[in-house]
Amino acid sequence: MQIRIPGAGLIWLSVFLFACSSSVIRVLADLGQQNPIDGRNPISFCNVLCAGNISALVAVLIVFRRQVAPRRFHELPRSAWITVALLALGTGVIAPWLLFEAIQETMVTNVILVSQVEPPLMLLLFCLLHGERVSVLSWVGAVVCVSGVVLSVILSRGGGFMVGKGEIYAALAATVFAVSTVFARPRLENLPLGILMTVRYVLGTIIFFALAISTRGAVHFIDMTSPLLWKWTALYGVVIVFGGQLAWYTGMRTSRALDITLATAAAPLIGIVAAALILSEQPVLGHYVGGAVLLIGISLGIFGSIGKREASHDQLAPLRMTETSLTAEGKAGFKGV
Repeated sequence: MQIRIPGAGLIWLSVFLFACSSSVIRVLADLGQQNPIDGRNPISFCNVLCAGNISALVAVLIVFRRQVAPRRFHELPRSAWITVALLALGTGVIAPWLLFEAIQETMVTNVILVSQVEPPLMLLLFCLLHGERVSVLSWVGAVVCVSGVVLSVILSRGGGFMVGKGEIYAALAATVFAVSTVFARPRLENLPLGILMTVRYVLGTIIFFALAISTRGAVHFIDMTSPLLWKWTALYGVVIVFGGQLAWYTGMRTSRALDITLATAAAPLIGIVAAALILSEQPVLGHYVGGAVLLIGISLGIFGSIGKREASHDQLAPLRMTETSLTAEGKAGFKGV
C-alpha cells in the first residue's frame, strides 16, 4: 500500500521541520556540553556543520543518484560553479555560523523573531536589483514586520534600546542569506535540484573546513570521530536538513502558491511554540507584542501577494515545474541551515 501525501502537506511538513531546527541545534549543543571529551564539547558548531552537511550529502547522492552522474557536473559552465561557490559561502558557511552564534547568545525565540527581517530585505533587494513589482500592501506588510521585530527586541530587554550579540548575529545571518539568494537566483534558475544541493553541500563543507583550519587549527576538529556527534548530527542532517528540503521541493511541484504562502507565514509561530515545548522557553511580554505585530505584517503581505496573483489569474494554480529551487526559496524566504 503506497501512501501519498498531498503537496500542501509536504510543504507544512518542511516548514515544521525547519521551524524546529533552531531548538534542535540548541539541544544538540547542550547534549555535547553534558558529555564532554577531555573538557571539550564534541557537538560544537564546527562539528555539527561539517557532520550535518556530510550526512545530508550522502542522502542526496542516494536519492538523486541518476541526477548527479559525473557527466552532469562536467556540463556546468564556469559561471555556474562560481555562483554556487559564492552561494555555498553565504548560505552554507557564513549564515549558519552567525545563526549558531546567535542561538548560543540569546533565546531561540529572539533569534526566530529577529530572523524575520529576511523576507522584507529580500523583497527590497529583488525590487532594486531585478525590478520585480510588488503591491503597496506587500510593502506595508514588510514595514510592519520589521516594526514587529524591533518591538520584540526592545520590549524583551526591559524597554531600552539594547541589542545584544545574539540579536545582531541573527540579523546578520538573515542579511547574508537574503543577499546570497538574491544574487544567485537568476544565475542558477535552470540548475537541477540534485546538482544544486550536492554542490552547495560539498563546497560549503570544504570552504568552512578550510577556513576553520586556517583560523583555529586542525585540532579544532579533533572530536569529529565522536560516536555521539555522528549519532545525533547524522539524524539532524538527514531528517531536518535534507528531509526538510526534499519535502519542500517535492511539495512545491503540486501545491498552490497560496498554500506555500500560508505555510511559510506560520513558520515563526511554529518556531516559537517549538522553543517553548522543546527548550521550555517562556515568551515574555515583548515577544507577544512583537509577535502580534509581526503576524499582522505577514497577513498584510499575504493579502498583497494574493491580490497580485488575482490580477494575473494565477493565485490558485500549482507552481510550475520550471519554477526552480532558488526561485521558490527566494519567494518564501526559506532556508535550510
